[in-house]
Amino acid sequence: TINFGNAIQDLTEGNPLENFSFVFSTGAQIDSLSIRGNIIDAYTGEPLEDILIMVHESAEDSIIYNEKPFYASRTDEEGNFEINNMKEGFFKITAIRDENLNYTYEPASEEIAFIDTMFYVADNFPSTINMALSNEDADLYLDRLDTSGWNMAAITYSRIPYEVYLSYAQPDNSLVASSNAKNPIQIWYYSDSRSRWEVFLTDSTQGIIDTIILRKDAERSEVPTIKKMNDIRNSGHPEDPFLICFDRPIITVDTNRIRLLRGRDSIAISPQIVILDSLPQCIALTNSWSADSIYRLTLYPGALRGLSGITIDTINEQIPIGNEERFGTVIIHLDNLDSTEHYLLELMENDQARKSVVVKESVRKDLTISKMRPGTYKLRVTEDRNQNGRWDPAHYKNHIQPEPTKVAEIEPLRANWDVEVNFKWTIQ
Repeated sequence: TINFGNAIQDLTEGNPLENFSFVFSTGAQIDSLSIRGNIIDAYTGEPLEDILIMVHESAEDSIIYNEKPFYASRTDEEGNFEINNMKEGFFKITAIRDENLNYTYEPASEEIAFIDTMFYVADNFPSTINMALSNEDADLYLDRLDTSGWNMAAITYSRIPYEVYLSYAQPDNSLVASSNAKNPIQIWYYSDSRSRWEVFLTDSTQGIIDTIILRKDAERSEVPTIKKMNDIRNSGHPEDPFLICFDRPIITVDTNRIRLLRGRDSIAISPQIVILDSLPQCIALTNSWSADSIYRLTLYPGALRGLSGITIDTINEQIPIGNEERFGTVIIHLDNLDSTEHYLLELMENDQARKSVVVKESVRKDLTISKMRPGTYKLRVTEDRNQNGRWDPAHYKNHIQPEPTKVAEIEPLRANWDVEVNFKWTIQ
């Protein structure tokens, strides 16, 4: 069997003869077994075209990095593939997005799907194979440490360091760290009583993986100020707090330096403000908002302070509040869940999760998600097998498959409207 792949093209247009194999025998017998199957994107569930299916005789995991396959084929536009004229035996079957067309797997740049065990090809044995393709989580390593900012360190890893948390040799209130779900991890620090700190970056499974040293105040050429950030999406619902986030943690709030006015008549309102423990770079205004109103907030210098007494310049912010009739509700009916598993439900809009809910210990579940802005959403359900609150891709060397996920379309949500979704969990 000579597998030409898509190498043969017509002379004038360059159109390939797809998945062409030339099969011949020098004897009276010819191999006549076959396999077929389908490849989908592990995250979106969409069928994938032009994915390379590789079949090796060796059981060694390393074979796909170093040797071309014994048999090969590619998927069509519906994600289907077929390999014919196979002999009987056990085979390792993988699929990759072969970006460089070298018929071997390059983990840094290519996606992979695989079967956990050797697959037996024979008469009267199942021959259909369905696999889900994903990137692998990149290996985690410290890529860069930047301490050039005044009393701040930025620690950049090779990928988002979900599993890394910070600890200190001698904890005190002079160190404040941002969320470790970001890359880089940022640490702000200040103390009159110490000249250096050891900071440990600890993996939840491996223990301490890196140690860095923070040193006492470097000279600063100018006094930095706290800057407002614009990456928070507030709902504008009368019952929800309004968040404002900044480029460094907030330590104290002085409401005497804050003015909050309501409506065209500029009625003064006493601001109710808290610093969120889970988002130390954000403040939350928790006032009882009037529907269909515009509030104007002014933060004067000294209203917010960070470490070392760093404060803000004057910040003006408009707070638009709608009414309940401008929002909609999504009602979800879940069925056929595994009561021993955890599920992550996400209402997605433009590939962004607008609402997330965890469901566990249930076979059936009804959920009502209110206060949703009108729009077009999708429901994504993930079987969160390691219970870390996110979807995890494949890990080939550890024989870990991507977490199963399914996406359901939802009819467009309109203002003051309820949309119902019937979702039955099934996986291939």
